[in-house]
Amino acid sequence: MDHSELESLAQYLLSAECHLLTQKKGLNDMLMMWLLREGRGFPQTMRHLKHMNRIGCVYSSVRELTTGIRRANRIADEMKTFLSGEGKAVLSTPVSGPDEMFSLYEEGGASTYTLGFLQQLNKEGKKFASAKALAAGISALKVQAYDQLMEFFSDMECMLLNVVDNISDSQLSDLLVAGGGCPGALKHLHSLNDNHRTFLNIHDLIGAVHTKSGIAIIVL
Repeated sequence: MDHSELESLAQYLLSAECHLLTQKKGLNDMLMMWLLREGRGFPQTMRHLKHMNRIGCVYSSVRELTTGIRRANRIADEMKTFLSGEGKAVLSTPVSGPDEMFSLYEEGGASTYTLGFLQQLNKEGKKFASAKALAAGISALKVQAYDQLMEFFSDMECMLLNVVDNISDSQLSDLLVAGGGCPGALKHLHSLNDNHRTFLNIHDLIGAVHTKSGIAIIVL
């Protein structure tokens, strides 16, 4: 493995523009090698990191970050499987390769619920002429779902969280996964609020929605 790639990776994680890690001490070559291996090489690992940074992902350690990248690769693999099988009709021109698949994941602007948006588009019978057009379709569903969730959190009657203006896109995506989509997430959020539940942070709230929905958490 090229040592310059390990250094470049560490430099990005330590940079002021990168907010992925709450604790930036203790970075070493072994952790960087592990991160590169799970990211499937330097170019794709860097794309993952920059995308995750844009959507507000935050991790307490490089180990957690590495798990996040493994999860992202798994989602991209599931997207590929879906688009070549059950959801083949969504896209008139097959995705040409790994780079275009990652661009679809990236440009859609979604995260853990990207596959859910794809399945929704397929269920609605939507068809797209290109991967770029499909990415725009995913992005539109994402914006609609995130707006609905934030509208609920911003309502004066919502007492679930004390602070809601720091909720990231990544956390909203995880909330959609926990609820099995926007309708399910909102249903459980309303139920928790009606029962006067309060939470210290969004992570605890996501866990509570997961519990109520009964959706299995995928262990990577």
